[in-house]
Amino acid sequence: MGLESLGLLEAKITQYLTEEKAQAGAIPKVSDSQISSLATRLLSTMMSHQRKMMIV
Repeated sequence: MGLESLGLLEAKITQYLTEEKAQAGAIPKVSDSQISSLATRLLSTMMSHQRKMMIV
């Protein structure tokens, strides 16, 4: 997966989580920067898992 694809996936995850937050009544304890950070961590975890699967 190329860097451009990863950036696009991260943007889509961030957009999805932001929309979910809005539908849930905009929980004030969750900031947009926290959502972006979560999307980045999720993507990083997915990539790490994918690399491990390639090694096995």
